[in-house]
Amino acid sequence: MGLRRAGRALYCALCIAVALAFALSLFPLPRKVAGGAGEKYVCRWEDGTVSEETSFSALRDLGGTDGEDVFLERDGVRGRIAMSGEGKRAYATLLDGALNELLALDVSPLSRLEREALVERFSDTMWYAGEWFAFHGDAFGRAEESGIRNVVLLDGAIPKSALLLSGAVSLCLRPQAEISRELLRGTQIETLSACPPYACGGGGVYMDTVSGRRLIAGMPLAEQVQADMVYADEGALLACTRLRSLTVPFAGSSAVDGELALLFSDGENYLVPETLREVKVTGGDLISHAFYRCGMLEKIDACGVRSVEKDAFADCLSLEVLHCPRADVTLPFDFTCTQAPCGCTIFTRK
Repeated sequence: MGLRRAGRALYCALCIAVALAFALSLFPLPRKVAGGAGEKYVCRWEDGTVSEETSFSALRDLGGTDGEDVFLERDGVRGRIAMSGEGKRAYATLLDGALNELLALDVSPLSRLEREALVERFSDTMWYAGEWFAFHGDAFGRAEESGIRNVVLLDGAIPKSALLLSGAVSLCLRPQAEISRELLRGTQIETLSACPPYACGGGGVYMDTVSGRRLIAGMPLAEQVQADMVYADEGALLACTRLRSLTVPFAGSSAVDGELALLFSDGENYLVPETLREVKVTGGDLISHAFYRCGMLEKIDACGVRSVEKDAFADCLSLEVLHCPRADVTLPFDFTCTQAPCGCTIFTRK
């Protein structure tokens, strides 16, 4: 009887084991996945020490990433954890990728630490291509605009109202972006970066064309602009409402226009900022009344200008100093004249 009961017990145990194995084949036990709490990271610290970090300790002291390493900050010392190849590629895509590359971004191979570092790095950035996009940690996708510092214009134009409401202080122009003279006007954009055919520098935003470099817009908070262009859009500097000093290769929108206020035209009016005090024109021609609506100017340097009409400066009612290649120009007040080493005449208001 005892042997018979033992046999039945063994049979039942085997049946249970078979059933359990079948159940596990249908519903496997959870496995440790990439990005889980069991991950370990080797961190090299600035003081020469090396430590092994857990996800908890690394995330607790996460200090950002530069696309090559993830930084930790602990007790005033910085540590570096090398990013994987997948992590570096994800960072590069978020930094410079086109819309199709961003939408195809796969972060599943990344460690949890790498994903969190990317979230922190791009948390204040949103992308625009007809609608808003953001990096959500697990994917790149559509988003609602909120509290942006950095805007990346991927494709087409962005409504000026959207840029204003975003409160952004930084704008990046990708190759397929579209920008007009009006876009930056009234915004708080402090810094701008651009990919060809766009370029930026000296307080201006340009497009490189077959005809040469074209000035499209000025930076809205710039107090000094040194423009470098072959031609300019009418009203290109409308956004520069705080401008104090301006250097241009010619007055107006091309070397033969000669009327400076064209750079501040909205199509109906010349809106030259009252803050503008100094202008340097290094080439081109100055036509009759070239400084119309520029009565606020106190100093004009026209050394290098090709030709100057006699009454080019007739509207400069606040002029204090003029450096000019022509000695017999008409001025609104009495000036003393001295010869400059370059051969120009320097007029100083009495």
